[in-house]
Amino acid sequence: MLLHGKPTLQLPIFLEQAMNGAAVERLGAGLSAPIARPKRIAQRLKALLGSDRYAQAARCFASRYAQFDPAE
Repeated sequence: MLLHGKPTLQLPIFLEQAMNGAAVERLGAGLSAPIARPKRIAQRLKALLGSDRYAQAARCFASRYAQFDPAE
């Protein structure tokens, strides 16, 4: 998603996913929410959709890695 400039809402189940979610948050290109707290998920999704700053950061990430080719 980030390679296409789309912000993400991370819903981690395992530690590795939580670490990835934290990295996405540090980039400013998305948010993370614990799956055990549905109200928090809704709040985070609303924040993600209500602000353009996450989309801007995701587009910046995509432009930084525009030459990335996963087939290589």
